Amino acid sequence: MCRSYRQLGLLLTSFMTCFSVSAATQPVPAWRCNADVLVASGFEDETPVRASLGSGGAFPQQSQLTVSSTGGAVTYHFDVPADYSPARPAPLIIALHGAAGPGGQPFAASDIRDAWALAGLSDAIIVAQESSGSMGGWVPSTDLVKLRAVLASASALYNVDLNRIYGWGFSAGAHIMHGIALAPSGAPNLFAGYSVSAGRLDQFAGVTAPQNAPRKVPLHIHQGINDGVVPLNIVQADVVRFQDAGWISAAGPGQNLYFETFEGGHEFESAHAQRIWANLCRFAEVPSLRTLP
Repeated sequence: MCRSYRQLGLLLTSFMTCFSVSAATQPVPAWRCNADVLVASGFEDETPVRASLGSGGAFPQQSQLTVSSTGGAVTYHFDVPADYSPARPAPLIIALHGAAGPGGQPFAASDIRDAWALAGLSDAIIVAQESSGSMGGWVPSTDLVKLRAVLASASALYNVDLNRIYGWGFSAGAHIMHGIALAPSGAPNLFAGYSVSAGRLDQFAGVTAPQNAPRKVPLHIHQGINDGVVPLNIVQADVVRFQDAGWISAAGPGQNLYFETFEGGHEFESAHAQRIWANLCRFAEVPSLRTLP
C-alpha cells in the first residue's frame, strides 16, 4: 500500500511541547522493541529499571477524534495495536502526511495512518493529524499549535509512554518534522527519535544548519532513489550536514543517524514503516531518575 503526495514548502514557526522530558537520549537493546519484554535494562550500568513513563490514559474505541486548540479544531486519526493494554505504557508515533490537495486532508491522514498500521509494529500507537491549509498542506502558525493539543488528547486517552514519543513525516510533513525536532524554537526535547521520508532541510528558514540544534535527536532518513520531487542528491547533502554537525552514521553503540534508500520515487508504504521503526524503536528518553518507582 503506498500513496504519493506533492511537495510543499513551509516556513518554521515556534512550537512549545506540553510534555516535560529529559534532553538525554540513550540507545536500548534491540529486544526493547518487543512489546512483550518488560525488563528495561540496557543502560550504562545494566541496572533493571522501568524505562516507561506512562501518561495513564484509558483505551478509546474510536478511530478518529476532533479536539479543540487555540488554533482551532483539529481532527486526528489513530490506530492502536490489537494487543494494546492500558496497564502497559505504549510508544506513540506522530505521523504527518504530505500535501494533500484541496480538501484532501482527511484521506491523506487516514491513508498514512493505515500504511503505518499495516506495518504491524506490535505495540506502537499511530497518530496522524490533519493539516490546516486550504490546499491540503501545513500552516505552521496553526498546525504546530494543534499538534500540541493532539498530543495532550492522545496522552489522556491512551497510556502513552512519554519517554517513547517518535515523529515521522512524508514530503511536506517531513519538512515540518525537521523543524519541530531541530529548531531551538521548535520542540527539540519532544522526540526519542524522528524520521523523514522525502524530506529536506532547506524547506525551513534557519534549519539548514543542524549544528544549531539544541539536541542531536536520533534520526532515520528514508529516500527513494528515483524521487522526482525531492531529489536524492539533495537528501544526500542533508546527510552530510548532519554528519558534519556531529550525528554519527557509523554502525555501533553511538549511532544516531540512519540513511536508507529504496528503489522507488516519491512514495511511502508499509514496508518502509517497518524499516524506519526498526531503527527508531531502539531509542528512548532516559528519565531524570534512573530507577523509577
